[in-house]
Formats: sequence, structure tokens, C-alpha cells
Amino acid sequence: MLAERRGFAKSHSLVKKGEHWSVAFGTVAGVAAFAAGCIAILLITPSLVAGRLQNEAMFTARGGYETLLPRSQFPGLFQFDNFADIPSLKTSYLREEGTSLRQVEWAAHAWPAVGPGEYTFRRRDAVLFAATDSSDPRRNGRTYAVAVPLSVSALCFTLLGTIIAWSIVTTAAVTPRINRSEASL
Repeated sequence: MLAERRGFAKSHSLVKKGEHWSVAFGTVAGVAAFAAGCIAILLITPSLVAGRLQNEAMFTARGGYETLLPRSQFPGLFQFDNFADIPSLKTSYLREEGTSLRQVEWAAHAWPAVGPGEYTFRRRDAVLFAATDSSDPRRNGRTYAVAVPLSVSALCFTLLGTIIAWSIVTTAAVTPRINRSEASL
């Protein structure tokens, strides 16, 4: 009877080892597929989000008009770049009927205002600007196009790191340890 139990335990443990490897392989394959998807999204998403400003969403503020920036294609994954970085701001633009408006810089603690033909970023997700002739952009019939650099959200890196750490721990937990004395037999 005891021999039967040992035989069952031995054959049962061989089946379990195969299951452990399939779970480990599945975990690694899942993480690889997730990472490939993230890389694909990074490659196909442009570094600038560009769009037309909506006249009905504009409101008066500090000598001009303020409106929210167009949303990125993947808003949870990408965010507007940090506007404190001067080099990244050089790639942004605001155009009135194809003519570029002049960007003005403000200190972080200042309350910005704009003059005719100027724009600035008051917040991470909004632009403050004035038309070239100081007219009301909601009623002057002109189109306004904006482009702002994007960066990957810190939440994305946190999520990716958590998934990779979880997969390493899961793979280590389910793969059987090889005892050197058993391996030499």
C-alpha cells in the first residue's frame, strides 16, 4: 500500500512539474505580449498632439482667451509634456489661419497674461492666447491650430514595472527548484 502511494506521488509530481512550467511560460509570454503592445503604441503615436481649437470651448481670461488642449489618442498612457522644460516648448505652436502666434514665457509663480498675437501655457492642459488683431476668436471666423509635445505618463511606467515584477515573482514561485543531488542521478 505504501509503495502505491509513493508511485502515485511520484507520477503526480511529474504532472505538477509540467503544469508549473506551463504557468511560467504563459506568464512570460503574457508579459512579452504586453511589452510588445506598449512598444507598438509608442511607435505609432506621434510625439506631438495637434488639433483644431474649438471656438465654443474658449472663455475669456487674462487679456485673451483660454481653452483646453486637444486630447491625445491614448489619454491614460500619454500626457502633455512638462511645460517647464524650455527645449520641449520650442516644438509646440499655435497658428491662426496658418500664421504662427508668438509664444511668451512666464515664471512658474507668475499669473500669465497675453497681448495680441501671443500665446502661453497656463496649465498643463490649457492654452491662453489672443488673436493677432485682439478680436474675439469665438466670433472672428478664423481657425486656430495647436500642437503640443507628449510624454509617457509615469503611471504607464509604474504599471509596466509592476507587471514585470509580478511576472518574475510568479515565474519564480511556480517553477520547481532543482535539487543538485537529484539532478546528478
